[in-house]
Amino acid sequence: MPVMGGIEATMSIRERELARGGHLRIIAMTAHATIGDRERCVAAGMDDYLTKPIDSQRLYAAVERLMPVDVPGPAESVPFNRADVLRRLDGDEDLLAEIIRLFLDDSPELIGVMRVAAEARDRKALRTAAHRLKGAAANLAATSLAEAARALEVLSEGGDGAEVERGWRRVQWETERVHDVLRRELARAGESTRTEP
Repeated sequence: MPVMGGIEATMSIRERELARGGHLRIIAMTAHATIGDRERCVAAGMDDYLTKPIDSQRLYAAVERLMPVDVPGPAESVPFNRADVLRRLDGDEDLLAEIIRLFLDDSPELIGVMRVAAEARDRKALRTAAHRLKGAAANLAATSLAEAARALEVLSEGGDGAEVERGWRRVQWETERVHDVLRRELARAGESTRTEP
């Protein structure tokens, strides 16, 4: 683009959303298909990635994947898949609440380690912490956060400094979203418990 590239535009949009809320779905369309391109797009905040030449069926499928399904409000208001986790736990609501508490207790420490590593430009420590966060997020079916952590893990291996910084900011943003929803989930579970006869 003449003034701003897709990566920069996406970062600008995501930063604005941090202050105003909402989430505009963004799909990258690029002629580049080299190793790390997808991670760079995800780290910047894009939701999906397609390479040219564009196949209309692939494009429609990507758009449909990002459309909300049976969710009140935008799909992005639910950054973890509660039903998926509960299914894996055989419907055990108490165990779900415990897993959420563990994530809320442990993930701030991981984010702190990542912050120190990012400031010190310690890529090995950053990559290790991103790997741990990826696993914890995947365990909670927090797909966007797991993907952002995976992208940062890859970028820590071979991305340039600006790309690593973008990836780190994306992880911070996704973590905040997950924390907000998980805290509301615990509050809802607490209310439900208190109202039982």
